[in-house]
Amino acid sequence: DNKIPWKSVSVLVTSQFIVNSGFGFVIPVLPSFAAELGMGATGVGIILSSPSISRLLVNQPLGFAADRFGRKPLMVIGTIIMSISSVGTGFASSFATMFPFRLLMGLGTAAATAGSQAAMADLTSNVPHHRAKLLGIQQTAITAAFVGGPMLGGILTELFGVRMAFFSSAVAALSCCIGYSILPETLKEKITPFNNNDNNNNENNTKTHNHTKHTRTQ
Repeated sequence: DNKIPWKSVSVLVTSQFIVNSGFGFVIPVLPSFAAELGMGATGVGIILSSPSISRLLVNQPLGFAADRFGRKPLMVIGTIIMSISSVGTGFASSFATMFPFRLLMGLGTAAATAGSQAAMADLTSNVPHHRAKLLGIQQTAITAAFVGGPMLGGILTELFGVRMAFFSSAVAALSCCIGYSILPETLKEKITPFNNNDNNNNENNTKTHNHTKHTRTQ
């Protein structure tokens, strides 16, 4: 049996725990922070939903990018974008200055998630009989992050002010980025238009050969 790549799995899951904890830091403070800046209920709603709007638009293209360019670039670049977004949100002073950074957060989380989920699938491909167990460990870590993150974010806000939650989230994203950067690239063969066409041609040739063979047999 192939051995479970515990080192890579541990680094990946720990990094995901850190970044999702940071994401959780801002959950209890973002609505009140937006309202503090003078936004009404509609403005607060838009701010809260804006990362999801970005993800809805870019999830599929980033999935293709993960297959073409690799998992690691998306994971590293995505967490850097998340860090920039958190800092920008922390310095925001109005809806106009906050909204673009919340959209940017959606882009960063979509990139990092596309890469990290694909990386976990790659890591478990050689140990399919352990896949469910490893995915369970991953989901437990992410769930734990969303349990502890909001509580810690509330404590940081009470001690240091509302903007500290966003700056702490940025630090968490950068810490995750460091973890992702030491992981090996898990994609064995990158998909390009050329080798994708070659694969299609090979499939077509195989079908033609089988059809010809079947015709001769008749």
